[in-house]
Amino acid sequence: MSELPKGWAEVPLNVLGDVVTGSTPPTKQAECWGGTIPFVTPGDLFHAGRVRATKRTVTEAGADRGRPIPPGSVMVTCIGNIGRVSIATEMSVTNQQINSVIPTDAVEGHYLMYSLCSPHSQLQMQALSSATTVAILNKARFSSLPIPVAPIEEQRRIVDAIEEHFSRIDAAEKSLRYARKSTHVLRRLMLERSIGPLQPTRRLAEVATTQSGGTPSRGNPAYFGGDIPWIKSGELGDGEVSATAEAITPLALKESSAKLIKRGTLLMAMYGATIGKLGVVGMESAATNQAVCAITPNDPASTDYLWQVLLWKRPELVAQGKGGAQPNISQGLIRDLLIPYPPIADQERVVAQVQAANVVADRVNDSVDKALSRIPIVRQTLLLQAFSGKLVAQDPDEEPASVLPERKQGGQNESPGGNARRKKVTA
Repeated sequence: MSELPKGWAEVPLNVLGDVVTGSTPPTKQAECWGGTIPFVTPGDLFHAGRVRATKRTVTEAGADRGRPIPPGSVMVTCIGNIGRVSIATEMSVTNQQINSVIPTDAVEGHYLMYSLCSPHSQLQMQALSSATTVAILNKARFSSLPIPVAPIEEQRRIVDAIEEHFSRIDAAEKSLRYARKSTHVLRRLMLERSIGPLQPTRRLAEVATTQSGGTPSRGNPAYFGGDIPWIKSGELGDGEVSATAEAITPLALKESSAKLIKRGTLLMAMYGATIGKLGVVGMESAATNQAVCAITPNDPASTDYLWQVLLWKRPELVAQGKGGAQPNISQGLIRDLLIPYPPIADQERVVAQVQAANVVADRVNDSVDKALSRIPIVRQTLLLQAFSGKLVAQDPDEEPASVLPERKQGGQNESPGGNARRKKVTA
């Protein structure tokens, strides 16, 4: 870290508070669980935030068997995903993946939390962790982490400034996410207004043919590893399918219900995690599994129009497919789907309108995504300024941070709640 401002000090973490490694109460003792005391695990930590709710809770008996920490304690993951930091809002118990710091009166809890979130501390924690399959930052190394400490009143100003800036960043992020969501709504409105009024109406089966595929027997190795791309429903993502994870052989095509389809064929996932998702065959030819419906327009000039129609009608189809144990858009539902089917000239006009609107929406989304990607950088830059003394003004009349409570140095710490005398630490 660069030279600290006058009146600041850099001290080991355990000078600023007791370091407590969490402990999980016995999981087989029912009397330890289901109380009102939060039991914090890494998944409950909201980085640079406050833990207000946890997936599990413990009783007083569970807290007695764990290591309770008071409100205001700063919790840090030190096993696995190292460096996630939050502050406790009430007495809590953590598991052994978390080290907590119970701050002395020499440091504001939120100041310590934000300091541990800063780029300098995050890099230090990564550097101090062991290079094993699962990264571990042990208690002794964690306790030695150097922390830049400002005078106590300046700490409060720094926290106030950080939270004011973060509040504005949060509001900006919310607006950006709303803008991104709005483009999805605008796409839907464009489809509704462009396609909905068109006439006449036809069943999809009148203007296109449909078929589903199949899965060759996995027990026959001669069916797989060929040169025929085999499209599964999970590979549909509302775009062109130009590559597949698996390919089948001509023998598999001959001896199973899989069927060959041509480039440009429209695809819809009929069930599974991607139900309703669309695709278009981007290879010269391919086959599909039974969860995919292949849709071939009678007039190839209608392909782009039918793609837009299926996007517009997707919510209706998915809603009709619900009700069973597994939502299922049957081929029958797809074939009986009523759609506007005007003359080709009108279809082409609609496609041009929708595609032009989509270009604008894509540009908006790209801009939003770029702005969202910069938000973590803005936050880290702000923290970097805060803990190098560049965020708020210094007051030379304030008591310097060189006056700190006496602490034991090294990995061993006093028990939580112990009284601490004041000691001068060289800045």
